[in-house]
Amino acid sequence: MKKLGKILVMMLLISSMASAVNINVRVPGVNVRTSTGSSSSVSVDLDDSGSGSATRNSNAYIIQGAGHTKKVKLNGERVQINGASNTLTITGKVSTIEIRGAGNTIYVDSVDTVIISGASNIVKYKTSPKKSGKPSINIRGAGSSVSKY
Repeated sequence: MKKLGKILVMMLLISSMASAVNINVRVPGVNVRTSTGSSSSVSVDLDDSGSGSATRNSNAYIIQGAGHTKKVKLNGERVQINGASNTLTITGKVSTIEIRGAGNTIYVDSVDTVIISGASNIVKYKTSPKKSGKPSINIRGAGSSVSKY
C-alpha cells in the first residue's frame, strides 16, 4: 500500500509538470473496476483509458489514479478524486466534491460543497441547493477554480 501511495504521488508530480508544457503522460493501468453498491440511483459509464481505479458504493464515487474520462449519474453521493488529469461529467446531485490532485476537470449539475487540495483543478457547476445558488468552496492549491457554467 505504501508503494502504491508513492507511485500515486510521483504520478501527480509528473502529470503536473507535464501538463504545464502540454505533454500527456500515461502510466500503465493498475485496474479499472466498479464495486456494486446497494444504491440503484448510481450508474457508471467506465472506459479503460485511465490508470488506477474507479469505485462506487451507495455513499461515494471514488477515482484514484490518472487519465480517467468518465460520465456518472449520482443522487446526492459524495465524489472523491485522488489523482491527476481525470475528467468527470456528473449528472444529478452531489453532496461534496473533494479533489486531491492536479489537472482534474469536473462538470456537475448540482453540488453543495467543493473542496480542492492541489493545482490546476477545475470544477464547473450548473447550480447548488444552497440559498445563494453557489456551493461552499474551499481551495488549497494554485490555479484551481470553481465556477458556474
